[in-house]
Formats: sequence, structure tokens, C-alpha cells
Amino acid sequence: MWRGKIIIVMLAALCPSTVTGAFERTPADAEAGALAGAGAGRRVAEGRLFANPAQLAWVQGVPFQVTRGSLYGVRSLGWTAAAGGKCLGSGAVCAGLARFGDDGYREITMGASLGFPCGATGVGAGFRVQLAEVMGLGTMWRTVLDLGMLQPVGDSVCLGLVVAGLGAGGDVPENGFAGPRICLGSSIRAGKGIIALVDVEQGTGEPRRIHFAVESSIGAGAVFRVGRVTEPGEVCGGLGLRKGRMGIDISVQWHAVLGFSNRITVAIGLSSP
Repeated sequence: MWRGKIIIVMLAALCPSTVTGAFERTPADAEAGALAGAGAGRRVAEGRLFANPAQLAWVQGVPFQVTRGSLYGVRSLGWTAAAGGKCLGSGAVCAGLARFGDDGYREITMGASLGFPCGATGVGAGFRVQLAEVMGLGTMWRTVLDLGMLQPVGDSVCLGLVVAGLGAGGDVPENGFAGPRICLGSSIRAGKGIIALVDVEQGTGEPRRIHFAVESSIGAGAVFRVGRVTEPGEVCGGLGLRKGRMGIDISVQWHAVLGFSNRITVAIGLSSP
């Protein structure tokens, strides 16, 4: 328990934008973790929790998925998330819940997202309720709106825009929650089975974060992913395996000072390959 509290203090010193209500930015599933949180410009991401809601515009199926992980090897800083949804014929809806921490430090985020095509453009919106309790200092909460857009450019490039954390109700950002942020993303199909991702994210009063990632198919039903994010300076990697409509993703994130984090996601009901 004490190691978990020490980790929180170190995070506050090393990368304050990740503490107190901002673990919403910690990738909620293993696939996003392996990609260092990049993917705002990715055209399709089945069941991705609390990311660009416009990614639901063109999905063929929204699976039920469960994620479990830990932050920097501390069991008390565990991460649990679940998400599921349904295609609507034109677009899809996804709802989910994420829980981080223990009795000393806990965050809960719940919400739903809707995405649908508008001509050649994908658009989406999401609504989240966040609660945070920090070392006995009381419980804070807020409600926020997320907006997203995706614009394919030819067959190989897609550009994305996410504006998150709008219209906060409840406790104001100065009381602990991160403020609104904007993220510009791009994905480029660099070759057969290879996709490069770059996101540039700017939060209110925070240093700019840049996410780089590459994913590559390594045979039928297997994908290798690697990424890096400049704040908090992590290197990430992972492997995704798929059989029919079931899949499993494993990711590891490494920080030079704080050590390793990990996530595993199991998904059921993926779209037909």
C-alpha cells in the first residue's frame, strides 16, 4: 500500500498531468496501451473505451471486452475496465466503465459514446461521469462531453480530431480534475499490414504530449504493436491474437524511473475477419 502512495507522489513530481483525475488518459485497454495511447486518427477501433468516438462510425461489430492491469507493478494501483456496444446499421454505440486504484486512491469513469458516418466523414460524441478519491481528501466528481471526427484521405491516410473534457459539471478542474484537451491524430498505411500512428495532444495548462506508434500484422490473426509517448516518457509494446470472433491483447509500458505497467484485454464478439 505504501509503495502505491509513493508511486502517486513520484508521478506528481515527474509528470503532474497524470495525477488526480487524469488517469482518464491512461489507455483503458491493452491495445491502446501497446500503442502508447496513439490512435485518434485510426479509422476503426472496435470497442475502444473513451477514445475518439468517431471510430464507431464504420465498425462492423462492437465486442464485449474486459481489461485488467496494474500501474508500475503496484497491485493496489490496479486497472479494471469493461466495455460493450451495438451496431446501429449506420454507426454504433459503446458504453463502458473503468476503475483505477484502491481505498487510498481511486478513480471511476463511466460513460457512453456514439459514432456515425456523415458522408465520407466519421463523427461522434461521448458522455462521461468521473469520480475521484485521493488519500482520504474526499470524493470529487464531474461530467464531461467528448467530441470526435475522422476524415479519410484516400485509401492510406486518415486524420482525426478529438476535443475532450468539455462542459465539466461538478468539481472544477482546479479542484483536481484535468481540464479540456485537444488531440490531433493521423494514421498512415505504410505497407501491407503496417500502420503508423502519430497523435499530438494538448491539455489545458499542461505540456504537449506526442504519441508515436506502429502496428504490424505478423501472420493470420496476430498483430505486433510498439509505441512511445513523450509525457510521461514511456515506451510501450504488445501483441494481439485473434481467433474467429474472439481476441486477446497483451501490452507492457515501461518508464525509466517508475518501471513497468501491464494490461491484458479479452474481447468476445469481434466483427468477422
